[in-house]
Amino acid sequence: MAGTSRWCRYLPERFFGGPAPHRRLLGHVPVWCLPKVMERWLPRVDLAIARVTVLAMGHFPAGRQLHVPEWVCTVASVPSSARFPAATRRGRKQRLILKQGLSWRFSHDPSELGTFIARDYRPYILQRYGQEAYLRSERWMRQRFRRGALIWIERGDQPLAAALVEQRVPSLHYLAAACCHGDPSHLDTGAIGATYLASFDLSRELGCTQVDLRNTRPSPADGLLAQKLAWGGVITSADDLTHDLLLSWERASPSLLRFLASTPLLFRQGDALACLDADPTNAQTTKAAASPALPGITHRCLLRLGDGVPPWEPQTATP
Repeated sequence: MAGTSRWCRYLPERFFGGPAPHRRLLGHVPVWCLPKVMERWLPRVDLAIARVTVLAMGHFPAGRQLHVPEWVCTVASVPSSARFPAATRRGRKQRLILKQGLSWRFSHDPSELGTFIARDYRPYILQRYGQEAYLRSERWMRQRFRRGALIWIERGDQPLAAALVEQRVPSLHYLAAACCHGDPSHLDTGAIGATYLASFDLSRELGCTQVDLRNTRPSPADGLLAQKLAWGGVITSADDLTHDLLLSWERASPSLLRFLASTPLLFRQGDALACLDADPTNAQTTKAAASPALPGITHRCLLRLGDGVPPWEPQTATP
């Protein structure tokens, strides 16, 4: 693994299936020497990962790595009606939220933003994500609030959750959400899901045609990505990335297949995104399949035992 420790924990922890594994420092090398160092280690490891800036990509030989975006974005279109069709995933979620007796209001009061940041946002993010927590600065949030609002989710007079959004026509950007007092028990009420539902109402009021649900980890196994897809999100490349994760291996091992079976990865395929996963039993006989049920993803590629990088030929998107 090469890169800043804080931002490089996700994939190793998923690979080993538990807390942060024991680390052994191999040395410090400049980025232009990194490709040769990684190439030298490939015969001895299952997987090599480098977190590299976009500007440093030119040091790595083309076609020898899997380019995984550090984050992917999801964007959902805003329907003209406040009622989603009952048979759709969004319709079923809407019905459950309304059964919980939840309602929402929109606030432009700066003092309420201060309450949200100190009482709700910081405790919630720290409690939920621990070492992986990344807190936006109060200054950053106040700057976005000037062109946005707070969505408060309430049951009667009791606030349960809130979300910060910003208007950037034609989109409403969903920036941060938290349970009140950082209390994760409010998740069981559907309060965070209700902030997504309320964002569609606010978008219609403001004339926005889509809700930018912002960034998530680049894997269909990520729970937050699954939640955003359930609200109609379509996966796209994030437009504010400075780094990619470059993955390489010599021959796919059983350990690598198990990893990809539990954590499929979205990767760049030309200007589009595709999904790489694996069957740890190695029973699959095809290396690439038609587009999976992941909106915005062109193809699903299957890695087999012994495959190198890349194990497929570029495919044309399925109509």
